This record gives sequence, C-alpha cells and structure tokens, in this order.
Amino acid sequence: MKLSHLFQRNFYIIWLLLCSLPKLALSTIFPNDNAILNFTQVMFEYDETAGSDNYILTIENWTNPSSKKIILKNKTLAVPLLQGLVFGNTYKWHWEAFQGKKKLFTSASFRFTIESSNLTDPNQVEIRITKNNPQLNPNNIFLLDYLGVAINRKGNIIWYMPRSEEKKKNGDSTRRSLRMTTNGSFTYLDNTNCYEKDIFGHILWQTPNDGKISGDSTEYYHHDFRKLSNQTYIACSYKFIREPHFFDLSKTWKVRYNTVIQYDSTKKVIWFWNEKDHVDGSLIFENGDPTINDFPGTHMNGFDYDDRQNAFIFSFRNTSRILKVDYTTKEVQFELGRYRTIKNSTSPESYTLANQHGPAWMPDSSILIYDNNFNSSGNKSLTTNPHLLIIRQPSGNQQERKIWDYECVSDSFPKGQSGKEGYAMPMYNGNIMACQGSTNRLLEVTRKKELVWEAFCFENKSNMPNEKVLPEWKPFLNYRTFAVSSLYPTYFTLQHLYDTRKKEIKNKIQINNEGSDEKKFTIAQYSLYRNEPVKITEIILKSRRSKEFKFIPEPNGYLKIFPSDAENYFHRLDF
Repeated sequence: MKLSHLFQRNFYIIWLLLCSLPKLALSTIFPNDNAILNFTQVMFEYDETAGSDNYILTIENWTNPSSKKIILKNKTLAVPLLQGLVFGNTYKWHWEAFQGKKKLFTSASFRFTIESSNLTDPNQVEIRITKNNPQLNPNNIFLLDYLGVAINRKGNIIWYMPRSEEKKKNGDSTRRSLRMTTNGSFTYLDNTNCYEKDIFGHILWQTPNDGKISGDSTEYYHHDFRKLSNQTYIACSYKFIREPHFFDLSKTWKVRYNTVIQYDSTKKVIWFWNEKDHVDGSLIFENGDPTINDFPGTHMNGFDYDDRQNAFIFSFRNTSRILKVDYTTKEVQFELGRYRTIKNSTSPESYTLANQHGPAWMPDSSILIYDNNFNSSGNKSLTTNPHLLIIRQPSGNQQERKIWDYECVSDSFPKGQSGKEGYAMPMYNGNIMACQGSTNRLLEVTRKKELVWEAFCFENKSNMPNEKVLPEWKPFLNYRTFAVSSLYPTYFTLQHLYDTRKKEIKNKIQINNEGSDEKKFTIAQYSLYRNEPVKITEIILKSRRSKEFKFIPEPNGYLKIFPSDAENYFHRLDF
C-alpha cells in the first residue's frame, strides 16, 4: 500500500495482519520515480520487508555516471542524506533488504532530478563564510527570507522556495519571516497574504485576508506571521480608524492601530487583539505630531508566544517598547523600553532600547531583543552598532534587568551600522542567531560571547552575467534568518516487529525518530466507540533513535502516534 509522501499531511497506516505477504507497507517510497526536487538534503524512505533487520541504499549520479556511488546502510525505514547531492543533476536509487547477511528483497530503481534555479547558481548568489567553527554540526541550516532559501554552515544553498515566473529575480523583499514549523512545513508572509507551504512550495494553508478584523477589504498583514505548535496561526495586521485627534479634539485624524489575529486550520478567527483597546493612548501617541492628519502608529515589527506563560511579547519600533500581553485577558502585564527608569542607571543591569526588533522568548522565560541602538541624532559620524540583549522580565517588586549584552561589532562596518530591521533568535543548540537586517551580515554567537559562525550575503547585479562579464557583487539583505537543525527536524516512521522463528508479526511496533531534533512522541490507544483515548503513553527519542512499544489490540480499535508538539502530523494504526 503506497502512502503520500511524509510532508505536511495526515497519515493513515493500515495494520496488516497477513503475515504471508513478503512486504509490509508502513511507509512510502521517496523520492518516487521521476520526482523533481528543489532541495539537496533528501530523506530517503522505502517499504518494509518482513523479517528484514537492515537495509542498504545505493544512489548513483545519472548525470555524471563517473561519480562515486553513495551507499547508505540503515536499520529503519528512512535515512537522511544531508550532503553529497547537487542541483542540476539526475540520480537513480534502489534499496535492498537483508536479514543479517541474507538478502531478502531488491527494489526497482527510481529516478529523481534536483532542479536548478537562479538562486542555486554561484554566478548569481554568493554566501561568503568568514567564520565557521568546525565543531558545529555542518548539517544545520539557516532560512533567509528575502532570498527564500536555506543554506548550510558552508554557505551552500540546499533548498529554495520555488517562485512564479514574474518573481524569478534573485530576491523578493516582500517575503518576510520565513520559518519552519514543528512538522517541517514553511510559513512566511508577503505584501499579499500569509502562507504555509510544503517543502516543494505547494500551498497548504493561507490566511483568508477578508477584513473581518480590520473592517476593510483586507487585513493589512505585515512584518510577522507563524504557526504555533497547537496548529493555529498568528498574524500581525493593521486596523485604520478615523477618530478625534489626540492633540486637538476639534479635528479628526486617521490612526493606524496594530492588531494581532489568530486563526484555526479552517481559517476561522479564534482570537484577536487590538492595540487601541488595551494600550494607553499616552503611550501610543507619545511621539505623535499634532500637525499631521494621518498617524502611522507605533509600528509593531514582531512578536513571540510562550505557551507556558500563555502570553505574548510584542515589539513596537516607533516607541521603542516591548509589551507583554496576557493571552486570556488581553491586558498588558508590563512594558520594557526606552523610557523605563532603572534604579542605578549606570549599573551593568541597566539598558535602553532604540528602534528594536524581535522579540523572542528564551527557554528560561527571559526576553531576547535585537536592539538596533538607532542613532536618532542625525550625526552620521557617530558610530553605533546593534546590540543583542537578554532582559529578565520583572517579577513582583523586582524591576526588569539586563542579564546579557552582545554588541554586533564588525570590521566590515567600522563606522557602525544602520538602525533599520534585524532579528535575533535563540537556537536549538543554545546559541544566539542574528540577522542584521540593513546590513548583509548573519552571525551566531555563544552565551559566552564567542562568535562561532559569520556570513555575508551577496548577489550579482550585472545586467547580463556570463563568463565574459565580471560579476558585480553587491550586498544582499535579509529581514530575518531562522535557524533549524536540518530540513527534517521532525520525521518519524513505524516498523512491525517480526518473529522470524514463527514468521509472524508481534504485538509490538518500533517507533523511529528519523528527524534531526529530539522529540517527545504520544501514543494514544482508542476504542472504536470512544472519542477519548483509553490509554496514553509518552516517550522521548533522541535524533535517529528507536523504541519498541508493546500493545494489546482492542477489537475495532486503533493507535494514533504523533510528535507531542505536532498532533496533526500522525500515523494511525487500525486493529
């Protein structure tokens, strides 16, 4: 039984009790024959063969037959090949199943092509790596939103987002906040809408953009969008309101207020927040101009949500503020920012914010901020550099305090750096990742302030680039960079456990974490006549690790198995 490929779908796997069949279909074949890929990190997956305990995969370069074959040995039903494949090449592959050294099965051959793009052409785009700690995992990747690509630590592009013909240029500055979800899909927004797409660029979900919150023909999505682990979607948006002028009640003006909208998978609005209703006007309009008739607002440029606190943090550039907002009450719990008075302002714990971006929750509930440290004096000779700040949030009678500060100094910018854009995020390995926005610099720094990875992005601006024309390399900017462990942070398969002596399937399955992240898995056992599970078991598996699970089949029941942070990404086994 063939199943759809394991990306961003629900998975229904039928429990086969027919032991006489030589093959058991708990998986899918990928890459399937004549597949066209837009990525070079490939998760090979294949069917199970009854009684086998190891598999050998052989991958050959069809385009360059003289290339050395790639041989992968594996004991589970999927294995990632994270290095060694090349854009513009066609490959063929097959697998063999063994019981010990005895060969049980040889598959047919399957052909696939990794399609090139102008984005993968080194004459068009160049990522220059100036710092790369060899102790870091070379398979880790970084998503660059304006380019719409993923690169590895060597600066090689390993995935690109396919685009329409009218957007075949190198970059797209309307694309922002390109992220990977907990189940391996991608989210981003542009000037038109917000999207979730699979690895091939197919739309899985998009915002309705129907104006239900704005009261207009569009929701005016902007700056930030993401999918939460509970499979809902959060988007920043605007609402324009004509109201009495804050500084002169005899007049009216149009104000751009920030709103935040939460959608479920059916595109229904299940929660929203309006700045006008929950932020005091003295804060919203503190930098307002009494002479203008249209107020641009506080300019929200990012958010993060923490399910442990059930709270958001929002960043507002124009007022240099960070607000924590309770999800249930929608009320502001505290504010961080430029005008906050810190006791003993000369102490190492003091801080200021100036046109900051972000923010992001840290694992310990402190707050990471990309502080642009913007020089508003107009003195271009004054050197300023962005700072990465970690602020401990206020608690009880204790004020907030700065607990970590890294100045983004670079010899490439001896006169400092512009105060626009940028983003910082905590990484899966405990380090801090930063994209410097209005400069073309990306960096990774440890909590001990050691720079361990640095890259600069360039594109060829020559009108007709060819081997007779020298490239005209110009800095290429990105708004945000998102770091993940690989293209496959979440990926799992199931295997039957087979009694070779009795030649029958045991009442056990093996759960294989094929992904690059450690994951908690939930195993829920259901009866046909009950909506609630009769038994729930949770297990934690490190990357590329497996665990057996024994069960007692209940007539007309089934098992539902899924990563605990991605319930919609599941296998179902019917008894």
